[in-house]
Amino acid sequence: MKLLLPPLFAAGALVALAAEPPLAEFSNLTATAILGWYAWHTATRTLPRLVEDFRRELAAERALHRSDRDCFLRELAAEREKRQQALTDLRESIEQIKRA
Repeated sequence: MKLLLPPLFAAGALVALAAEPPLAEFSNLTATAILGWYAWHTATRTLPRLVEDFRRELAAERALHRSDRDCFLRELAAEREKRQQALTDLRESIEQIKRA
């Protein structure tokens, strides 16, 4: 039923264009109805679907980025621990030299 309405409106518009008034005014009404239906369909069906698809793709990208970032942060933490251990060893060596 939903798919039949636009072609019926279009057929009505063509009949109204070919006819004399008062059917010519039906053309304006039909054009307005078609534009109204298009606006309704865009606002209620098309845009929500686009937003949902965009959010799904963005969530996947965020998850990928999050895993890359977590891996990078783990590498930085490991390097920081090695550097801290090296500084601790250096401090102990200096203390031993002072005592000697």
